[in-house]
Amino acid sequence: MSKNMFTNMGIKNIIMTDRILTRDGTKMIQGLSVLAMVVLHLFDRLDFQGLYYPLLYFMGKPVVFYFAQISDFCVMGFAFCSGYGLYKQYTKCDEKKYFSDRLKGIRKLLVNYWIILIGFSIVSLLIGNGSKIPGTIWEFIENLTTINTSYNGAWWYLFVYIVLVISSPIIFRLCNRLPWWFNLCVAFCIYCSAYYVRFSMVDKNWCITKYGVLGMTYFEFLIGAMVCKNAWLEKIKYCITDKMKKWQKITVAFAIIIGLLIVHTLIVPSLFIAPFTGGIVILIFSIWEKTELIKNTFLFLGKHSTNIWLIHMFFYHDIFVNFVYIGRYPVIILALMLCITILCSTCINYIIKKIRFV
Repeated sequence: MSKNMFTNMGIKNIIMTDRILTRDGTKMIQGLSVLAMVVLHLFDRLDFQGLYYPLLYFMGKPVVFYFAQISDFCVMGFAFCSGYGLYKQYTKCDEKKYFSDRLKGIRKLLVNYWIILIGFSIVSLLIGNGSKIPGTIWEFIENLTTINTSYNGAWWYLFVYIVLVISSPIIFRLCNRLPWWFNLCVAFCIYCSAYYVRFSMVDKNWCITKYGVLGMTYFEFLIGAMVCKNAWLEKIKYCITDKMKKWQKITVAFAIIIGLLIVHTLIVPSLFIAPFTGGIVILIFSIWEKTELIKNTFLFLGKHSTNIWLIHMFFYHDIFVNFVYIGRYPVIILALMLCITILCSTCINYIIKKIRFV
């Protein structure tokens, strides 16, 4: 499609005919995001002595720590894909069908989650860790309903995701009726207050705690919806990057990523900027002209992303404490974690296929 065609065509036609982020595109971002999540959780620490041995350092810090710092966009990646994908679905059908389909999606996710919850509770009991997982009956019920996910630190996103999906028709109605800048400004104000609640407020009840994680994720979710609605990725690609030569694209992208690694680690080492650094990473990743090998790799990770997210912490923190660190070196540790979680994911997916009502 030429630049003139882009200029002359309406935004609705662009959305329908020339989307950069197809289903495979969002699946690859999910693959990238879950890879970032694993790197963040394994290597975002400077007290690594005795756990692993970094081979490369920059300004006194392990190079892998720089990548772990920028990997805090992982939640942003998942929320972005949810907002983007759900908004696209919202525009294709009436609200009643949309909501019905979303409830089916939540049911599938919960069945997937319950299989993992029950399976790892049994494993925990068998290895003598039953006092922690599953613990008391009430603790089991809380985790089963996602009201309080004490078994696994990564499970907090389940409750937030379900709330966002259920409320998404209202969110998208506001997206269509109010200016994009107004929606994002309000969402950013919510994000700021939620960040304060989550990380600076000491005495918090259940509702306030949930507001902290929900308010932050809502902003990231809305960014995805707005990018879809306004075709911002397409505009950037056709109006900016298509004018650049391949070597220029590579040079600029490389410089930006190096800059993000340094800025996020040495200047602003805060989760607060994750939506912004994450947005840049997602932009570069989305318009990157990938080889078939790279596409297939991230599609494969995306296929297993839900299960990797839900189970990876069991192999270094919650049940098999520090187990994957037997790899000693970051690359080996990461490979070991991915192998274990993907093997578990394959088994989980097999069980799900055998459950007919899913």
